[in-house]
Amino acid sequence: MKNILDLLNKEEVEIFLSQLETLKFNEDEVIIKEGSKNSSLYIIKKGLVRVQKKVEGKDMILEDLKEGETIGELTFLEKGVSSASCIAVLNSELLAINRREFDSFSIEYPHISSKIYLALALKLKERIIKTNELLATYFNISKNLMENENFRRFYSFCFK
Repeated sequence: MKNILDLLNKEEVEIFLSQLETLKFNEDEVIIKEGSKNSSLYIIKKGLVRVQKKVEGKDMILEDLKEGETIGELTFLEKGVSSASCIAVLNSELLAINRREFDSFSIEYPHISSKIYLALALKLKERIIKTNELLATYFNISKNLMENENFRRFYSFCFK
């Protein structure tokens, strides 16, 4: 599922979009900072957003997201701090709704909000599956490297 609006019919999309605020970000502008509090869900309307995480002081690129993709899902669903930073790679336009506003919307339109929750669950499921596949790949690479005698000698030489 690319877009969380895919489960909504045209009328429901119009109703939901009327609740969202349009935000503009310049190239290289931080939308969400890793470790910061956030309670908004963002839908990328235009542009490109990079998701990155600090690993041993360096930025590790997790994914580049395009139009229709979402960011901020985890802290939208449950209060907390952001697990990664999201940065506009290009000038970007995003649609946003914070959790408090969404809760009010849910009272008036429970059938639409339940579809949004389902879409978020499916989106997060896709990301978990992708992460599991990456972890399996990294594990296999690590295992193969450690079983290679030449690599072990080289590695021990590098870190004497």
